[in-house]
Amino acid sequence: MLGTLENATKALDFVRKGLQYNLPNGWNVIGEGSARIALLGPDSVVYKVEYDGFVYEGEESQCESEYRAWKKFGHMSFVGARLAECNQFVIDNTPVNAMEYVMGERPDYKEMAKYRDRTREIEYQTGICDLHRHNILIVDNDDIVIIDYGL
Repeated sequence: MLGTLENATKALDFVRKGLQYNLPNGWNVIGEGSARIALLGPDSVVYKVEYDGFVYEGEESQCESEYRAWKKFGHMSFVGARLAECNQFVIDNTPVNAMEYVMGERPDYKEMAKYRDRTREIEYQTGICDLHRHNILIVDNDDIVIIDYGL
């Protein structure tokens, strides 16, 4: 199983207490969007936590959508691409995603054109959307690893 309940709970606690910018050793902020933050834990797993107030009652959160996409499409093979592995912990009715930490490079705007056919094919096959340059990494063999996905 990817990640631990203990670290997922710590990540959620950091964000709930507003401590994500004053983390203890071994924890780092590695990404931030409008609704959630990605923290790299001491176990080299990325923990994605949503900010309070960004999910309305009855709506699916980004973490829920991402995990649903992983369960539905994580087993699929794509030419030159794959989804980063994902697991989910639910703590106090709040989903926290544990995601594989991928070493890679974000493509710049010009490079992104090189990968656009692959991302479009994945979008077409799966319904996963928002595959822009901030949500993918390029690894050594020139494959794409999608690190932020949802339906």
